[in-house]
Amino acid sequence: MKPSLLLRPTLLALMLASAGQAGAEEPRFFLGIGAGNVNYGFDSELCSTQLGANCEIDNQDRGLKLFAGAYITPTLMVEASMYDFGALQGTVPSMGVTVTEEQTAFAAALGGILPLSEHFALTAKAGVFSTVLESTASGPGGTITISDDARNLMLGGGVRLNASANVGLRVEYEFFNAAGDSETDISMATASVVVAF
Repeated sequence: MKPSLLLRPTLLALMLASAGQAGAEEPRFFLGIGAGNVNYGFDSELCSTQLGANCEIDNQDRGLKLFAGAYITPTLMVEASMYDFGALQGTVPSMGVTVTEEQTAFAAALGGILPLSEHFALTAKAGVFSTVLESTASGPGGTITISDDARNLMLGGGVRLNASANVGLRVEYEFFNAAGDSETDISMATASVVVAF
């Protein structure tokens, strides 16, 4: 039996409505920018032990990150990030030496999402990062700069608050294992704005 003239447009409208709902599913890609506090796992006590002299260390700074990624499923994502970790600064007064260590990094990670409600979710990720380390030492004998690049593992976790389907806030703690000649682990706590599309 063929659909009646009245039923045909009704079926067509239902099909269009269904297609519209499919198009309104959760966005697949996202971009974000964040800032926060960076902590270098290198303190005055460790410095003094290594050098055999009293050190003064400033092992905290402000950091920035940019990231982009894709949702493979509503609970699984991949992410690429770029980090500026600021600087670790130290002085050895008895030697008249000042040391500055700066790091930037690129990371790739696989993450999981655990939705707790429509607007709130827990996140976790693990991946690898490649870092560029630049150390500068200045003293009575002059200044020397050493550059190094290396790779290691990183971990992260946090919470995500969705203000809307396309805009959210992510608060995260990330840990970067010491890489290359640096014996310094780095941790970073950030708040980020995320835009999905």
